Amino acid sequence: MIYLFTAFYAEAQCVIAHYKLKKDTAHTHFQLFENEELKIRLILTGAGNIAAACAVSGTFGEFPPGKGDFLVNIGSAAADANDPSVRDGEIFLCNKITEQTTGRTFYPDVIYRHPFAEAEIVTQAVPYRGANETQDPENGAGARLYDMEAAAVYQAGAYYFGPHQMTFLKVVTDHGVAGDGKTGQPEQIGQKIAAQEEAVCAYIDSLRRITEEAAEECGCGAKQDEEETDIRRLTEDLHASKTMEAMVRQHIRYWTLSGIDYRTVLKEMYASGKLPCRDKREGKNCFEEIRRKLL
Repeated sequence: MIYLFTAFYAEAQCVIAHYKLKKDTAHTHFQLFENEELKIRLILTGAGNIAAACAVSGTFGEFPPGKGDFLVNIGSAAADANDPSVRDGEIFLCNKITEQTTGRTFYPDVIYRHPFAEAEIVTQAVPYRGANETQDPENGAGARLYDMEAAAVYQAGAYYFGPHQMTFLKVVTDHGVAGDGKTGQPEQIGQKIAAQEEAVCAYIDSLRRITEEAAEECGCGAKQDEEETDIRRLTEDLHASKTMEAMVRQHIRYWTLSGIDYRTVLKEMYASGKLPCRDKREGKNCFEEIRRKLL
């Protein structure tokens, strides 16, 4: 199942129409739209971190997710109008999430091929007010976006998903609170997100294929046994923790379903002496090298 979370209906409208999602009127605390045949559920969280966290927790309290499920946060974001790396209406996949109030950072695993530019997103308790409000001189290069939900969605989702099962897609729809105290209007936000409908839905479809093919292959005898052997051997030789073991499993599943020849890369790593590793630290670095070679 693909679980989509957006703050407002305007952000979700094009996806709801594209997948013919129907509203489930049995839910009163938050709005839920679904298409059981396509295995997609979309939830409107409302604005802000508390609303987002409650919607995520409430959803998965009612619908416990499976190992092959995905959480996708789609929505609008603000950006500095003077940032040359960001264009109005551009879509980004967020590879780093910073919670402004605590300074905590979170890193969704970007393990699936995608066509998007990548960016950091900063989650604030109030709407972004424009340049210089939250500038960090140590931020370095790269695009930076601002919203009010991503960090809460990630933290609530982490109780049910691994970092490799959560994706954050944001469309730049404004450049902070205007002089009248308002950000972009719902109609304008909806139009800018709708302009990215093809790219967003193509990405959702790629996640759906991974989920469906994994379900079809579950229990498929010899092939599954081969994957399990690879997973078991690699996790042992990486000295992997439980968290890394889950990542190894997800990566090998993805490489298999995508037709990526990961076994040749592993064979080269063993031949060069990089595998097996001596400890967890070396194993983590080795796994990152494997990922770079295959992505």
